Amino acid sequence: MQKGSTASPEIRAKLSASSRMRDPVAQVVHSAAMKARWQDSAYRDKVIAARTGLKRSEVTRRRMREAHKNRSIEYIENLSNALKGKPKSEEHKAKLSGLTKTRMADPERREAQRNVARTLWNNPAFRAGMKARWADPDSTLRKALSSPEYREKLGSAQVASYAANPARRERVAAVSRARWADPEFRAKMMAVRANMRGDANPVWRPEVREKIALLAAKRKERWPNPKTCLEYALERYLKGLGLEFAEQRRFGRYVVDAFVPATAVAYEADGSFWHRDEDKEAKRDVYLQSRGVSEVIHLNENQLAGLLT
Repeated sequence: MQKGSTASPEIRAKLSASSRMRDPVAQVVHSAAMKARWQDSAYRDKVIAARTGLKRSEVTRRRMREAHKNRSIEYIENLSNALKGKPKSEEHKAKLSGLTKTRMADPERREAQRNVARTLWNNPAFRAGMKARWADPDSTLRKALSSPEYREKLGSAQVASYAANPARRERVAAVSRARWADPEFRAKMMAVRANMRGDANPVWRPEVREKIALLAAKRKERWPNPKTCLEYALERYLKGLGLEFAEQRRFGRYVVDAFVPATAVAYEADGSFWHRDEDKEAKRDVYLQSRGVSEVIHLNENQLAGLLT
């Protein structure tokens, strides 16, 4: 049969019947043989090259779309359980990560992915299934998030991603500002916060308050805070001026990056992401001046760019 030709109904029925092996032994043998063949890189490259450029007919694509829409929550759960616990090599995980980054770099594909997520979340059955999974203490999601190692790894990955991608930081900030600019959204969030009393507010739970106390104790142990690259650049700048200064000087509830006792002047190395709210910075400066600081000098990333390493 030539590539692109259409098989007759009889041939398709024969192929379909032969592919559905009812003998368990034959299934195991066939699966092992296919896995062994797929491990051969030459065979794998040959199959991928043969599939490249092939287009399914409109009938097949429509049939696949309908099958995908009709997948139930039970099907997704069964698929998740089948894949659960199967270890992946570091090479395989790196390959998957690279493929995901390549796909999501395409704006059209990224928007299509968002549309799929919106469609799923607008499905009441899907939302109910996700809530049930979250409420189940034995679910994979709850177990993963209850692991301190996983939370630390996830947090480190997010911080690194935000630090290395200013465009993403600005995009997330723009989305957040747009949402909070909506009066309906703001009123809804304020009502939610106002109603969070007692057990409804996680901060008031004994286990959460205990964790907060432990985090505060750890923060005191590692004081002073680890310096950023901008703070190192600020130190070089002040040393170049011949000034004697104290690092990370506390004034009430705020800590300044550098303080010159001789002139009572505080210096701040302002990153573009954390110090973009001018009104908040102005109120902070007024508070510092009420605590004995004569002047607060802010140096941004552009001003300190020549001293960064």
